[in-house]
Amino acid sequence: MKLNRRNILGFAAAVVALALLSPGSAAMAVQEKTEQSGSAGFSRLKTAQDDDLRTILDTTRVEDLQPLASGHRSDDQSTAPYDHVEPNKDDVDRLKHARSVAEGVLASGSADEGEKDRAGKDLKQAFAAVRFIYHYTAVTGTNGDRIFDNKGDLLQTHGAGIQRVSAALLPAADRGLDADGDGYVYVMCGEDKTDGLIAHGVRIYYSDDLCNWVDKGLGFQTYQGDKDLAGKLAGSDRVYQRYYNVANLESDPDYTNIYGQDFKAFSTDTSNANISGPQQALDYLLWDLKALKGDGSDPKKSSCVFERPKMVYSPTTKRWVIWFHADGPRYGNEATATYSKAKAGVAISEGSDPAGPYKYLGSFRMSPGANAGNPGMARDMNLYVDSGKDQNHDGVDDAYLVYSSNENRDLTISLLDKTYTKLVEPNARQQKGVDVSAGDTYNIVASNSKESPAPFKWNGRYYIIYSGTTGWAPNENKYAISQGDDFLGPYSEVGTPFVKGERWNQNPANSFSTQSSSVIPYDPAHGVFLYWGDRWFNPDTGNDISQSRYVMTPMQLVNGHVQVLPAADWKLSGMDKYQAIDVVNANLPTESSSVSRIVAALPKSLGIRVGGQTAIRQATVNWEPYFGTDRPYGQVTFKGKLPEYQNAPISFTASIYPENSRLFIDAGSAPSNESSYYRKLKTKAPRLMNADRSDQEYTAQGKWGLSSRIGSDVEAYETSQNGIYETGYWAKSGKDIRYQADLPAGTYTVQAGYQEWWNNKRQTEFSVVCHDKTIGKTNIVPVQAGNATDPITFTLEHTDSVTFLTRSTGGGDPLLSWIGVSAQDDDQVVSVQQVQGIRTFKQGSQPGLPDKVSVSKANGKSEERTVHWLIDASSLTLYAPTEVLGTVEGTTLPARASIQEVEDGLSYFIDVNGGESSPTYNALTALYDGKLANGSADQGFDDLWGNTSGNYGTKADDNADPYESGVFAGADGKKGNLSYKVLLAPGEHQVSFGFHDWWSQSRPTVISYSYDGLPASRAENRLTTATVDGGRTIASGKIKIPQGWNKVVTFTLDSSTGTGPILNWISIKGSLPLGPVPVQQRPVISGASNVKIDQGSNFDPKAGVTAVDSLEGDLTGAIQVQASVNSANTGQYAIDYTVANSRGKQASEKRIVTVSPVGGSSSNKPRDPADSSGIKPGKGAGVKHKTGTHKHSEGSRLSETGSNTEFFLVMAALSMLSALVCFGLIPHIRRHRMEGKG
Repeated sequence: MKLNRRNILGFAAAVVALALLSPGSAAMAVQEKTEQSGSAGFSRLKTAQDDDLRTILDTTRVEDLQPLASGHRSDDQSTAPYDHVEPNKDDVDRLKHARSVAEGVLASGSADEGEKDRAGKDLKQAFAAVRFIYHYTAVTGTNGDRIFDNKGDLLQTHGAGIQRVSAALLPAADRGLDADGDGYVYVMCGEDKTDGLIAHGVRIYYSDDLCNWVDKGLGFQTYQGDKDLAGKLAGSDRVYQRYYNVANLESDPDYTNIYGQDFKAFSTDTSNANISGPQQALDYLLWDLKALKGDGSDPKKSSCVFERPKMVYSPTTKRWVIWFHADGPRYGNEATATYSKAKAGVAISEGSDPAGPYKYLGSFRMSPGANAGNPGMARDMNLYVDSGKDQNHDGVDDAYLVYSSNENRDLTISLLDKTYTKLVEPNARQQKGVDVSAGDTYNIVASNSKESPAPFKWNGRYYIIYSGTTGWAPNENKYAISQGDDFLGPYSEVGTPFVKGERWNQNPANSFSTQSSSVIPYDPAHGVFLYWGDRWFNPDTGNDISQSRYVMTPMQLVNGHVQVLPAADWKLSGMDKYQAIDVVNANLPTESSSVSRIVAALPKSLGIRVGGQTAIRQATVNWEPYFGTDRPYGQVTFKGKLPEYQNAPISFTASIYPENSRLFIDAGSAPSNESSYYRKLKTKAPRLMNADRSDQEYTAQGKWGLSSRIGSDVEAYETSQNGIYETGYWAKSGKDIRYQADLPAGTYTVQAGYQEWWNNKRQTEFSVVCHDKTIGKTNIVPVQAGNATDPITFTLEHTDSVTFLTRSTGGGDPLLSWIGVSAQDDDQVVSVQQVQGIRTFKQGSQPGLPDKVSVSKANGKSEERTVHWLIDASSLTLYAPTEVLGTVEGTTLPARASIQEVEDGLSYFIDVNGGESSPTYNALTALYDGKLANGSADQGFDDLWGNTSGNYGTKADDNADPYESGVFAGADGKKGNLSYKVLLAPGEHQVSFGFHDWWSQSRPTVISYSYDGLPASRAENRLTTATVDGGRTIASGKIKIPQGWNKVVTFTLDSSTGTGPILNWISIKGSLPLGPVPVQQRPVISGASNVKIDQGSNFDPKAGVTAVDSLEGDLTGAIQVQASVNSANTGQYAIDYTVANSRGKQASEKRIVTVSPVGGSSSNKPRDPADSSGIKPGKGAGVKHKTGTHKHSEGSRLSETGSNTEFFLVMAALSMLSALVCFGLIPHIRRHRMEGKG
């Protein structure tokens, strides 16, 4: 309030009037004023609620509904490619109804606050609940986007089993789903994880094209606690009421077939709890179906586990059977672990409809297996019918359950009976073996911790793809092939079937970030199959497992080997190109004395058969270059591609027997179990020192052998196999493995072979020691398939004794399989000098690698050799150092170099967490002649650019790879974001962000930007999005700075995962900022000089006032004005102006506005405001120009004349107030106000 004459007189008059009023009149005046204020407040509230509801109505129209994008987007707001989409009609009707209700509430004029709030909430919920129905035209593949069914619901079919079923087996009403008329429809069943780990049962879908799925509902379902069970048994669920009672179990053939007519089938089977009566069987059955513990009141306390359901048609019963991994707490004790039971559950359809309903028959332990203390365990499983084979002569095709047993250590196959609902023989009569016709009923086909098996058959051989056991995290899935035409085996493990692609999620090391679930027989007659895997969202890290995705990609069988091919947003048309390919009449070599001899003889074309046909075609083959020592020990695989058949990969293996071998020590072997490789090598290497035996202990007379002591230092690995990798020694705790050999003068190359017999990650060093001096060493991590070290070359000037030492550098004590030593000819190339440093180059140019490299020969001489570099542009990722190889003239040893492709046209490259300098920043500075706008790799914000994040941490501070070093939000464990500010010049800029998630999380990230003049909403200013993960991800977007001035742009990164986003680097392409750029510059305010105006005239305090920043340009719109001028009253008014740039630098100005009477004749004409000395203390003292201080409230005015009159008026008013208080009139007014009296 301004203390001018009018206000002072008004105040005094009000007090006098109050005194003259009677107490009742005063109270009424106060009451009426209060009621008027309350009415106005209610009116304002009512108007605000109406406005809120109108806003909701304006943003929830049917035309405002937005489906997901067709085809993959990095922000996860996408689904598989589609050609048509429409909202679910039922959902739209509900939305329209909610809109109608909200419109009625708004129009009524009488609705209260609660009604409006409910109408708004219901409308928003109805809008958000509208599902979209997509007609898909392609498969999302390795993109792993969400897939929705025919109602618009997210597909819930985890751990799925998918069958190609004759349409004739479907109910008549569903046969029309066979739209293409080929006679088949795909039926899929899987885990319903709508509520995460809470088991709902098995959901079933139909599809004709593997793209669009029709939901047939839950085939059978669990119950959600004891209360729900009581209701189901009482009649809310017909299946529960009809089948799950003692009377039915005693008489129903489906149950008596399993439990026995007298319920004695399991009475002496301890692995199956000695079930001896129908009541006990019913109790266990119902326990299996209990999804929530107790009465079900706590929705987070899960009980039973339903995993990996698989279904088949039983010709015996003409009904459908589902088997699944049934687990959960032990019977009667909900406190035991979730995976305590380890059993196989089975259900059978009520009729012939594969969609059910199904009745549950119970869960059972399977074949005894290798764990006598806990026999018959069954977890991750699959179901396989061997079409056309009836080896046990029961009149139907043999069916098998394939499952993990013995705490997941073993992969077991068990034969089922002719109904496919139980084991073919009770546990006590199970017989292990591979010949069903001889009475064998089960076999253990792998013993190295396998799960999630996916079996199929091609060309008389059986294949099983399976994963390792790493919980929810993906791992390197592998596959095994049967050695003969028997599903029980035996099997040989081959390795990973996954073929590396160009995208982060096409990595064989983690099986495209999936776990195998099923192999779909697309065109089995021609060897065409599809891989289906789960991409789990790990609930252990807080992710929502209900959102887990599915990955389906094509497979191809080439020469009997499985290839799971990378494919994203791909179409199922033209699947003929994936028909099986078999190489015939190749006459490819199987052995040689060197690799180079085989390479020189490789054919340019091969004869092949396609799709199992008998006709032979000639196909061109492009062989991949071989890199390695020319004379390795063991086997070498040669790889090529068939360009006329989608680059179908082919390979063959040949054994190499180096004829210049001097020693080949097959560690741990004996004359009774010498390997076939050693026996043949003896015939190929005439100067082999140990031609009489493959291994021995070292003696001075023997000249070579094991110098470690058996028993105290090492032990032999026990095995019945005799391959060069199967036998060997393992060291005792803290010990090494040492072999010694006395060799004549010369140059030698030595290699060592290792096999990981257990399951460790042993970091192993192999070295050559002479007279306690290491003269060569290399490192290796042994793998289960066996692998050999790089060769070590060493020279002895005279006959001497050397030690071959294997020691551990981490991950477990060392082991050793073999050692091979070869003499080198003088002109043999023994090493190639590597190109030093990282060759950084701009896109569109060449990395500048040398045409020649230096090679060293066995005689110690060096020379230059021509090199041909092999650079695959598709394998390069911007800013990622990448090793490339080159073929070198006259040797199979490779040339090696590291290259780094970077963007052209850069103005900034910020190597986040790179400090003052980093290798990439330094290389770019050189490429750009020092013209990058940022003068260091990274920094905190300093007016021009830098990190403005608050709560963040750093990773890999000193790593040269810009994808490894970086920052993450939420260093204190609380969610946060990351932000950088960068000065940008007018024009268009492309801004890119590089990411690599150190924790391999799937981290959706949104990047927004802002600068002065833009709205603050991040949603409106979204630059780009990315799904960050363990791969290398780049997200880019464009921003346009308006003409005129530089802008400091703030980039903000947000993520809903973990504690927020991560960031590794930022690049910007565009014009450099206008310069030269002064540091610590403040904006300048102009046009705010002191001014005089006439009384009663209009005055705009912003008129003519501007602000300019030398970096950011015009900031006039950002000026803040404090106080105002009342031109009706003469006097002086002080106005403050402030403005700040985006760098936080602020400027301020103070302006004195003098309001003078019109004509200027007034006796109280103010002095010249420039003469501050004329303002007396108490009447304006302390007011200073511009940036000075002022003691009175902003914009206050005190007249210099007439003050005595006003003083006496104020004092009189205050006296009157005191009298009112003394006589109790003020309380009297308050009392009447409270009592509501007038």
